[in-house]
Order: sequence, then structure tokens, then C-alpha cells
Amino acid sequence: LFFYGFLCIYALLGLYNLETLPVAWTDETMNLDPAIQYTKFHQYFSKLWPNSGAETVFASYPPLIQFWHILWLKFVQPTIFNVRLPFLIMHLTTFFLLYKILTQSLNKTISIFLIIIFAFDKSVFELSRSVRIEVIIMLLITLYFYLKSINTKQLYLGFIVGLIAISHLYTFPIVGVIVLKKILESSFKKSIPY
Repeated sequence: LFFYGFLCIYALLGLYNLETLPVAWTDETMNLDPAIQYTKFHQYFSKLWPNSGAETVFASYPPLIQFWHILWLKFVQPTIFNVRLPFLIMHLTTFFLLYKILTQSLNKTISIFLIIIFAFDKSVFELSRSVRIEVIIMLLITLYFYLKSINTKQLYLGFIVGLIAISHLYTFPIVGVIVLKKILESSFKKSIPY
């Protein structure tokens, strides 16, 4: 109950916080622009990114966050609250999944303590209302390890790894380790005589 109470308080603070900074951050504006242009003109480009050629075809950033924005903007108007809300929900889902993962090997009190320390870190709290890709990456990585812990089908795990790979270039080492580990596990199983 304490953990769910914490989640509710964090959610209420997060909802209040979504519009307390009514001016969009530079990251928010730039990350949203290609999706807005696609929604308005059905062409994938950006007028804001300084990279050469971005005004013709946007290829300055891996596509996951743009895919998300394009999909989400089909259902809502691009207000600050609407754009930030799903990122808060993803953030809360990450905490929930972390709790499930941690309680598999630690007691509940220590698990809650670790999540609270993580959640109230200044940069983590700021991320909860931003539209930065880190929110999606944290959710995907946590989801991967949670699904792996409950023996989910490899197809679903592979799909999540694929999404992580198209989220940001700095995720390539993470994806590389996951793929290499899977290859080594497969090879090891094949080499054991039955």
C-alpha cells in the first residue's frame, strides 16, 4: 500500500507539474517539430533542426520519438499538457515495473526506498514532464527486464530490443550486449550434448 500511495502522490505532483512550466523547452519543441510537420503536411522534415537537409527529409535523430509523437498527435491537440502527459504515464509505469523487478530479489522496504531515491533525483523528476527520449528508453529497458524475468516469448523481447535500438545512438552498446548475450546463450545450449 505504501508503494501505491507513493505512486499516487508522485502522479498528482506530476500532473500539477505538467503545466507549471508553460513555456516549452528547446528539446520539446525540436523533438515535436518533425511530427508536427508530418501531421500538417504529410512530409517528414523539420524547419527547426540546424542539420543540413533536415528541411527536406528529417534524418537528424533516430525515429522512435517521432513515431510516438506522430501516433499520439492523431488523437490529441499538441498542447503542452497533452504532449507531456504520456511521458508522465510512461515514467510512472517505469517505477511500477522497477518495483516488480526489485521485489523479486529484495524485500519490499528496500525496493521502495531505492525507487523513492531514484524518483526524487532532480534530473529524473525533471524528465517526468519532459518529452525527452530518455523517458521512453527507461521504460523500454525496464519493460525488457521485467518481461525477461517472467519468461516472456523471445519475439516480444526482440521487438522491445528493436525499439530500444531506434531510440537513440547511445543505446547501441546496451542493445549490443543484449544481442551478444542471447547469441552466446544460444551457442552454449547447442553445444551441450543431450
